[in-house]
Amino acid sequence: MALTERSRSALYRGLSDLLDDEEAVGEMLSNFAARDVDEPASRDFVDARIANVEARVAEVRGEVAGLEQRLTTALHAEMRTMTQWTIGSMVAFVGVLVAFGLIR
Repeated sequence: MALTERSRSALYRGLSDLLDDEEAVGEMLSNFAARDVDEPASRDFVDARIANVEARVAEVRGEVAGLEQRLTTALHAEMRTMTQWTIGSMVAFVGVLVAFGLIR
């Protein structure tokens, strides 16, 4: 909703008395339309913006799904390597125990 010049001036004076920061008052008043020609967003504009956001969300979801697949593949490969090293180490340790005659 647009503010008339009279209302804007009254708000500015009142807020300036409450706050000692003219810049903050100006920033707050900048959130209100200065003239009646500054209309709120039309329904078509909002629908177009929502469509853009939905498209971007779908794009991000696709990127996340691809990343998830790559991470899963990498995790499986690392787990396979870790398992192989663990089993190999256990076999080697048993071999050392046998070599030293600690187990028969």
